[in-house]
Amino acid sequence: MPLHENSKECAVDFDYDALDRNPGDEPLTHSLSDVLEAMRKVIRYIRTKDRARLTVDCMFLALGDGDVENETMTTVAEKHGITKAAVSKRTKEIREQLHLSINANNKSAHAVDKYRNNRSPLRLTGPS
Repeated sequence: MPLHENSKECAVDFDYDALDRNPGDEPLTHSLSDVLEAMRKVIRYIRTKDRARLTVDCMFLALGDGDVENETMTTVAEKHGITKAAVSKRTKEIREQLHLSINANNKSAHAVDKYRNNRSPLRLTGPS
């Protein structure tokens, strides 16, 4: 069975230091106050939602960590007694709020639009 791109086995040879380099090859640094402010924003976001645990699980998916731990929108939905669509909607909202890139659990806006445009409308005709 092929390895998933986000699996721990694939991550072993990944050059994590390359993520921390900017074009000038200076390491990116963040002050403690920057990190704390980012944490405050995330916590404020979670507190605005009516189901904090659901929001945290969806945030986990939005960040891509669900892929590594075999967490899926389906398992999150079952855990919280809601639909997969509800999990998808909240995960998408989190990605947009935090300006996160697409991962295995989400489709790009382009893919969603393309699917929407390719669907043929359901036409029901009554008795003539």
